Amino acid sequence: MHKQPTNAGTPTQPAGQSGLDQTARGLSIQAWLGVAMLLCATLMALFVSPVTIVPNQNTTTGASSDLLGIQTKPLGNLSITLTVTPGKINVSNTVTVQIRNRHSGQFVTNARITVSINMDQMDMGTMRATMMGGTPAYSATFAQDTTFSMTGIWDITLTIQLPQQVQGTILFQVWLG
Repeated sequence: MHKQPTNAGTPTQPAGQSGLDQTARGLSIQAWLGVAMLLCATLMALFVSPVTIVPNQNTTTGASSDLLGIQTKPLGNLSITLTVTPGKINVSNTVTVQIRNRHSGQFVTNARITVSINMDQMDMGTMRATMMGGTPAYSATFAQDTTFSMTGIWDITLTIQLPQQVQGTILFQVWLG
């Protein structure tokens, strides 16, 4: 005797409904997850402050999130000021560093500074230079074809070595446009 497939269902469920119920439940869960994601995105948009990038103003700040052409940050007992001049793309730029002892206020002139530059969002290749003998400023000029070739945020990492002291590293991020 040939057996026919049946989809008889159960006494409380009509025939053919079990697969549809599972699909409906799955879609319902996905819909709730979608609503939850939209709610999270809305809350983030309401409570996260907007980011404003103000390029190349002639002010000195201590805020690490600033992307200005002149920035000052602490490193241990030192105060490090970085300047990028003229702070534009596709031209030669000079990176200048001044180091002050935060306790005495005196400039530090006997450091060895290695500067490493690369773009934050895209690897443009890291360019390096060594600066020595600050009087009171240390500087290195980068030709227009070696770095700072695109608009955006550039990472400038300074590795500072003072005689008979532990080496320190600090990151500055500068907007060039």
